[in-house]
Amino acid sequence: MDPIPTGQETPNVETKNPAAISPASLENMRRELFPPVDQSTSVEQLQSELSSTAELLMSQFPRSPEAYHVAAMIFSELKQTQNAESAWRKCIEFRPTESGPYVGLASLLMDKGGDEEAISLLEQLRGSSVRTGEVFSELARGLINLGELEKAKLILDDGIREFPKEAGLWRNKGILETQVREFENAELSLRRSIELGDRTNSTVNALVTVLMRNQKAEEANRIRQANLVEKEVSESEKSDTFQIDYEIALRKVAVRLLRLSSAVAVKEIKFEMAERFLTRAISLIPNELECYMDLSSLFRKTKRLDKAIACQVELLDRQPENVLNYINLASVASQTGDFEFANRTLLNATKRFPEVPYPLGELARFALAKGDFEGARAWLAKAISLEPNNVEWYFMSAMVAKEKGNKEEFSLMMNQASKLAPNDPRLNHYRDPASNH
Repeated sequence: MDPIPTGQETPNVETKNPAAISPASLENMRRELFPPVDQSTSVEQLQSELSSTAELLMSQFPRSPEAYHVAAMIFSELKQTQNAESAWRKCIEFRPTESGPYVGLASLLMDKGGDEEAISLLEQLRGSSVRTGEVFSELARGLINLGELEKAKLILDDGIREFPKEAGLWRNKGILETQVREFENAELSLRRSIELGDRTNSTVNALVTVLMRNQKAEEANRIRQANLVEKEVSESEKSDTFQIDYEIALRKVAVRLLRLSSAVAVKEIKFEMAERFLTRAISLIPNELECYMDLSSLFRKTKRLDKAIACQVELLDRQPENVLNYINLASVASQTGDFEFANRTLLNATKRFPEVPYPLGELARFALAKGDFEGARAWLAKAISLEPNNVEWYFMSAMVAKEKGNKEEFSLMMNQASKLAPNDPRLNHYRDPASNH
């Protein structure tokens, strides 16, 4: 939570801010912000909408590499390969400091047989600050495609040393080891790739092939059967199941791309556009909770705290099992000056999550702000019992002891804080006699 004013700065802290939102206006705002789920947009309409979003980003922000990158990602998802390549090439003209555009273009080039250009592009990044696990992985893939296995092996070894949790590196390592008939190593590499999250058909099928080579036919057949069931359904493009699955997948992709588009608009200070992208994403999949977080962040950035509260209330209703939603709602409420609402929210959090210390510490801060030192002391004692290594609790306890004139307790709390954070500049501040004034 953001710091709240304390002491003389908040003489009226117990008075509810007159601008605080009433329950009725809060519900009205939620209805306006979050329309019912859109069930009428067809696949074709959503594809067209995404394509228009890409064009809008490029036309509105012609000097933004991020806009071209997101546009290229949209075109790539829509299989508009030529448009994607054009957008990524335009993006790279601005020399972006992120690897995504370079990897995106290189991957696209490889898919259409342009391995040599892709390798040249990625080689330039390997020794730069832009390098990532994906850079090494895609570079190795291009070299494998050209049959340069020794070079690819060196790239993979370097990449895994630096980025051991990059699934693509392990997948390509397994593919290379399969080609040189090191089947036991290949099995280990492909299993590692899958463990790290790569469950694509190509990786699973590669593992099945290796398992057969390693005389593990029973496991291979079990994996193959599970995969074939999915494959039979997904290849039947005319079936109802495929259409439903594809629409669900497209909506998820659309939400991700709309969030990225919103981030571009925020960076370009086009807040209304950013809001439209996010509310559209919410209408497609109301349970994508990251959208509410993004929207709340946008409203806080633009000082529309009433709308930020509406977002946080919506998020809390949809995910009451996450204590952070209570804390974030209390934070926004305290920014508006509605300390009563914030306090009540934190109290609810302590009831639902009695073993989580953070709401207790925040309640202590509210008590401090009101001059309720005994209340603050009680909340802090509970917080410390749950999290004895949190230096903040001890600093706050020292403040309480100082206000109460309890020198012994003050010294005890400051000593504990000093043990946990010996270089914290607040140690000198609180011990300085001038800080009493």
